[in-house]
Amino acid sequence: MRRIRLTDRRSVRSGLIAAVLLLLAGCATAPRSMIEAPDDGATHQRAADIALSLRGSPYRYGANGPNAFDCSGLVQYAYGRAGARVPRTTDAQFDAINRRYLDQLEPGDLVFFRTAGIRVSHVGIFIGEDEFVHAPKTGTEVHISNLNQDYWRSRMVGAGSLTR
Repeated sequence: MRRIRLTDRRSVRSGLIAAVLLLLAGCATAPRSMIEAPDDGATHQRAADIALSLRGSPYRYGANGPNAFDCSGLVQYAYGRAGARVPRTTDAQFDAINRRYLDQLEPGDLVFFRTAGIRVSHVGIFIGEDEFVHAPKTGTEVHISNLNQDYWRSRMVGAGSLTR
């Protein structure tokens, strides 16, 4: 049996650390290339209007329309009908946005929340005047909520635009 010398162990460890860092760096930048949308406010406004027109549609986990939605499915569907292609999951949508402060939000921007777990778990489409449209959970329908409600304010983790 061959014994590994201390210098060999350090080389192996350094190589593993370098490989992990390269993988992490690649993961951090990948999602932005998944967005295909014109860089204009009209697409964002159309997506917000489409999402608003879907109020009353039932929530269903994993659904992305046209008859039922989960939160990220609603975003993907509304933007798809507005002419843009966006990621499917809440995590990927969060990774894809250009971050904005709340006072900079415009209709069509996305708002993200942590309602479960350690990362983002819910997304909605900002429609103006501190309101957003979303598909919240099983047993509910697509509807409008206000960012100033204690529940949503305490769970917000970020907001931003997909392209602007």
